[in-house]
Amino acid sequence: IYHLGLLLAKRERHCAADFCLLVVCILAGYDPFIPVGHTEGEEKSRKHIGLVHSGSHLLNRVDGLSGTAGFSFTDLHATDIFDYALRLGNNNVDSPLAKSSDYQLARIEYAKKLSSYGGFATDAFRNFAVERG
Repeated sequence: IYHLGLLLAKRERHCAADFCLLVVCILAGYDPFIPVGHTEGEEKSRKHIGLVHSGSHLLNRVDGLSGTAGFSFTDLHATDIFDYALRLGNNNVDSPLAKSSDYQLARIEYAKKLSSYGGFATDAFRNFAVERG
């Protein structure tokens, strides 16, 4: 399933590739959120997940739902759901996403974005802090 995910990523079928890598995460305990280096002579393609469905490195993804944040809020929310499901199934033990720099940076940017709207600074901080506490 892992190699199928890598092949799908090479073919830019990012949703299907993410599905395969997430299945391997659940079934085999593999952490698909840690960047994997490329070997010389190997075709450059994505081998890890930055944010679920993002399809490429986090900061290269911008769409209509992200404004100037540098990533898609939809991708962040999909990743949040996966993180929540893993923690729910493991008695709130940290998921592999606790170590994902792409995910943590996106969460900080999202909290900053929420805090920029009038009256949401406290809620944005509470959401970020309580979720990890």
